[in-house]
Amino acid sequence: MLYISLAGAALLQVMFFLAIRHDLFWHLWWYDIPMHFLGGVVLGGLGIWLAGELQMWRGNAGVDATGLTVVFFVMSIGGAWEIFEYSTGNTFNTIGSYPLDIVKDLVMDLTGALAIFLYFRRKSLSA
Repeated sequence: MLYISLAGAALLQVMFFLAIRHDLFWHLWWYDIPMHFLGGVVLGGLGIWLAGELQMWRGNAGVDATGLTVVFFVMSIGGAWEIFEYSTGNTFNTIGSYPLDIVKDLVMDLTGALAIFLYFRRKSLSA
């Protein structure tokens, strides 16, 4: 999971650099959707790796408890990011209202976290 997270983080960094360099967040209304999805995958993978390092699912907690912890981890960081955006005045969006943008961003964070968790769950149950 760590290597998946690191590869995703590298891709996320390249996408973010391109977005800033070419104003993609302002020209392509959908550009932050894959960014938040990938962010959810990266943070979810990192959370799963950390849970493994802490041996969370090998003791009394099962794979599903790990998933719940990872989802909470990702949503906490996603929420903190949205607070950061608001506090810096970065509330411009090209569609809908800002509250709708927040919900969309958090849903995409959650979707990414669930995608990597389901991948991890299938991999760990088949092993």
